[in-house]
Amino acid sequence: MKRNKKKLRIIIDAGMSIAVLLLMSINLVGQQLHEYLGMATGVLFLMHLYLNRKWAKNLAKGSYNSRRFTQTSLNIALLITMFLQMISGMMISRYLPFHGPVESMRIMTRLHTSAGYIGFVLMCLHAALHLHPFRKNERIRAAAKTTLMLLTLAIALLAVVFWKQDNAKRREAEYVMPETAQIGQRPDSAIAETSAAQTQLETEDAVPEEVVPEEAVPTRSVSSFQISLDFNRASTPASNQIAVWVEDEAGNLIRTISVTSFTGIRRGYEWRPMSLNHWLEKAAPQNLNDTELDAISEATPATGTYSFTWDLLDQAGNKVPDGNYVIKVEGTLYWESNILYQMRVNTADPDNIPEVTVERSEPENSQNEDMLSSVSIVPVS
Repeated sequence: MKRNKKKLRIIIDAGMSIAVLLLMSINLVGQQLHEYLGMATGVLFLMHLYLNRKWAKNLAKGSYNSRRFTQTSLNIALLITMFLQMISGMMISRYLPFHGPVESMRIMTRLHTSAGYIGFVLMCLHAALHLHPFRKNERIRAAAKTTLMLLTLAIALLAVVFWKQDNAKRREAEYVMPETAQIGQRPDSAIAETSAAQTQLETEDAVPEEVVPEEAVPTRSVSSFQISLDFNRASTPASNQIAVWVEDEAGNLIRTISVTSFTGIRRGYEWRPMSLNHWLEKAAPQNLNDTELDAISEATPATGTYSFTWDLLDQAGNKVPDGNYVIKVEGTLYWESNILYQMRVNTADPDNIPEVTVERSEPENSQNEDMLSSVSIVPVS
């Protein structure tokens, strides 16, 4: 019986070791397999605790020397980090039937990552101090302990590098636009004013010519475009995100009309870059400061019909020249499942509006498919 338990312990510990190595390589195994491996590792960990339950019963017994105190402290720290990984992993799960509120995902993601790296280091130390299979061979035990200690140091250094890179990305996301970038359009404005003044002088100095009656040139008869949509708020996490923006014919961003605050001012794109990915690519919110993001951010709406207005101004407040533009409405239905509406307009011919086009990133995914619908646009005189 004891021999069978010993074999079972070895199998469980070996399985956890392999699983943890794969869990640390999420870019290699992918998100879905990462979550399944995490769930399997949690089960193996609970089995490991059950097979070693005598340790908990003996915590209050006997005296504590420095070795026992170190091992006990290490075991308790590892126990805490493992449970933190399991709880936070379920809170941010995408493929398992567990998830927490959307508002907690940012802190849960950071907690899960930090607990994972700390737990990895503690697990290596735990293994180095509990080399049961090699107790009879002191030489092998000493060599294995030294190897694991070196491995622990290497993992700790890698963890430090990772945290530094993560902090650097976070600082980059909090980048504040310098004053030179904010006033970059002033030279163009000055040139435009000078050109207008020169034109006026030339007109005043010119010899009057006979005026030939011509047909009246049609003037712009539209002051804005109104975008309407029906929104059905979903109850699932990683959804309910909307962005409305304008591009020119070349695909350059003209103006962001609105974006939900989670992705905007709360910078939810840091841990959910798949949310509103078309808008993220065009708007580059990581280069905007909080004031700029706050100006375009709005709270996640309740279920209902909503309207947004483009007043023919760009992001700097300048009136755009007549021409063709594309107004886009993007919605995040569920994680990577996005829907994109596109409406082409001509400011000089506002009544000639082609049909609204619709694209789905995951057409086969029906989750929250009715979240965003009935998108339309009308010119306003």
